[in-house]
Amino acid sequence: KHLSSRAEAAAVPVAVRHPTAFFNWGNDKRWNVKRADSKRKNAGAEHASSAFPPAGATPTPTPTHEVAELSTGRRSTRKRQNTASTEVDRAAGAKKMKTAEVATAAPLPVVKPSSPKPSLGAGSKDHLVAQKPTQKPTPRQRGGRKAAAAKGSNKKSQGNAGKTPGGANTTGMAPFATAAAKSTRVAFDSGNDWRLPDCAVGGSHFGARRITKLRLAMPTQKSEDTILSHVLGHRMVVTEVPLKKDEASTGLDKVVSESGCGYELVSAKVKEDHDVPSFRFASARCVRLIYLQITGDRLADLSAREELEKLADFASLSPRKAVSRLELLQSPACMLPKTKHAERRPAIFFISASDACEIDENGNDGCGFISEEYLVDLLGGNKAAFNTLAIQVRFLAPRLGLFKGMLMRKRAMVGPPIQLSPTMKKAGPSIARTERDETACLLITAAGRFPSKESVFVGRLVDSKADPPPPSFKPKAFDKKSDMIPRLLRTLGVRPETLRNYIKNSSSKLANLNHAYVVGVADPTGSLPSGTIFVTGLGRAAGLKRIFITRSPCVRADDGRVARLVSSKPAEMIQKDWDWLRRLPFGAVVFSNPGPGMRCIPSQIARGDLDGDRYFICWNSKVLNQVKAGSFVRGPLKQEESKLHAPGRNECWLEKAQELMADSIATEEVGALVGKLYTLAEKKADGSARLLRDRDAEAFGDAYVRALEFAKHGGAIFLPAHLHGDVPSRLRKHLSSRAEAAAVPFAVRDPQSFFNWGNVKRWNVKRADNKRKNANLLLLQ
Repeated sequence: KHLSSRAEAAAVPVAVRHPTAFFNWGNDKRWNVKRADSKRKNAGAEHASSAFPPAGATPTPTPTHEVAELSTGRRSTRKRQNTASTEVDRAAGAKKMKTAEVATAAPLPVVKPSSPKPSLGAGSKDHLVAQKPTQKPTPRQRGGRKAAAAKGSNKKSQGNAGKTPGGANTTGMAPFATAAAKSTRVAFDSGNDWRLPDCAVGGSHFGARRITKLRLAMPTQKSEDTILSHVLGHRMVVTEVPLKKDEASTGLDKVVSESGCGYELVSAKVKEDHDVPSFRFASARCVRLIYLQITGDRLADLSAREELEKLADFASLSPRKAVSRLELLQSPACMLPKTKHAERRPAIFFISASDACEIDENGNDGCGFISEEYLVDLLGGNKAAFNTLAIQVRFLAPRLGLFKGMLMRKRAMVGPPIQLSPTMKKAGPSIARTERDETACLLITAAGRFPSKESVFVGRLVDSKADPPPPSFKPKAFDKKSDMIPRLLRTLGVRPETLRNYIKNSSSKLANLNHAYVVGVADPTGSLPSGTIFVTGLGRAAGLKRIFITRSPCVRADDGRVARLVSSKPAEMIQKDWDWLRRLPFGAVVFSNPGPGMRCIPSQIARGDLDGDRYFICWNSKVLNQVKAGSFVRGPLKQEESKLHAPGRNECWLEKAQELMADSIATEEVGALVGKLYTLAEKKADGSARLLRDRDAEAFGDAYVRALEFAKHGGAIFLPAHLHGDVPSRLRKHLSSRAEAAAVPFAVRDPQSFFNWGNVKRWNVKRADNKRKNANLLLLQ
């Protein structure tokens, strides 16, 4: 309805570019574009001739100017003839004099036309234009002068401070004139207030804060598809509060009463603030708060604690664990593409609880399995469903509990189609028996389908038989936003010129790309040799026996490893499993199950796990020949989630969790501390020849990792006392200089090793571990 088929009814289109081209639409007449351009040019020339007199004409006399002294009120008249040469010289020197105007202490005079004099009115200053000062620029500002001459010129400028070009003292200058002299060439009137009456006290409020933005939707429209949005429905209210110093000074509201309705805080999540511009290394953040409407007109009264306990046993968790588990319910679902049998829809499914079961732990943290047939049917049965390797999920079943992690596809499964690992469980089953017990909710997260789009294109580069990726494909460079991985490689012996050459070659020609970011998963066959890995889709590359692997954040030298790559069928694996593994698309690294007495492999790669972590892999031959990284070591199995439940049940768990969620000061300070610790770790590493092996860089790196885990575990962040002075004073209260006051830092890998930072005493880590184990046993007894 916005279109017309008649050319004369619409303007000449922008699509016509060439001035000699012709265009013809339908039966309309043929228009000569060049003629139309000539008409526009002639119209512009007529306008220009009216503004500027032709050559040879008598110019209009230029009015005489007066220089006004703002401080004393006296006027000194100085006639200047504004000839053409004067105007050219003035324009040429304007850029050079700009710096001198700011650096000179003398105030800027104001130019006012003497005839006719404008009537500005009482107190009006917004038409005053500052003129250039008559002082010569300092040698440093002109450039090309020696330091001694610049120093003498600066002294002379300091002696003339407080005087105008005419010698008048300006110490009593009005405030607006001083501001104009220091900042800009135009003085604005700050007293001309256009604001409405009582504009500072108006507006709507939600709790203690003013509403600055409203997002409206029709009553029939669904909100963001999360588990909480399905459970709470239209009783859910979403608010976002920026994490700034001034905002954090006021705590967040736990309970809100507005317009006869009551709301209670049930979940909080820190996320990127998209309403504020972000920078390269840092982005503005806000906290996303979910409130449940517990009272209201024509609504049944609810108890937030009782409703949440119907989902999982949150009362058996510590308050800080409960906060992190409630945050999982805010994870948004990805959107499934449109198929022949279904429209575009969110990837959230309500299934029978009998379709899932728990399996024994094999040492791989946070990864379970899902039947191939079940996964394909769940995703719609299209080509993308058949090529899906794994999915990142949030699984909630009241009779099983709350689970988080990855589900790797598996062939020939026996039993229920979904197998959940014990390390995926984040909350136990609900003790409240309701009709929901036989139902489970499976949600695939927004970025939880693998392989990713980038991995698909990299897989086409690796496979010589596949079509090359489109020319628009730009692979993710490992030095794009941070030097974290290049710094780690340089620490491990890779020469800087080798890195520079590889980065240049891989970015200029896709055929030279030998690195990728892939997701980590558990071994679905259970037959890979212990201590090895398998990269799906990379087995076709001949001659690869080892590969460099790490993950972010990698802040220590032992965060990078060289792993043995399985490229031929292991003796323990049947042929069907090997053929099935080789057919999987590129985009995942499969970790073997740990052997007896051996630590799981992901925990040895920058403290990683398999709940959705992306791993950086590099198979470039020059890099592998120079890197000197250790292999995987033996040690006790990692069992972090064994302490899932707190001793006894806490009936006031929600109130204590709300106290932590509403503590905006701690949330803002810990967020600022995370960035500061990483910056200090970078600075110490780059300033030392040992790079990441520098003792202070290791200490800051370990403190940075501890700060990242603060929201889950809390406690003091260990940092040696001699490094506290580098941290801002307002953030030091979250630090501890005593190793026993905080958890043993992640820096300690070998249980027989010792560590010593600064003046801290040498602690035997094995002895400290035994003391904590005995203390935990006493507490449980």
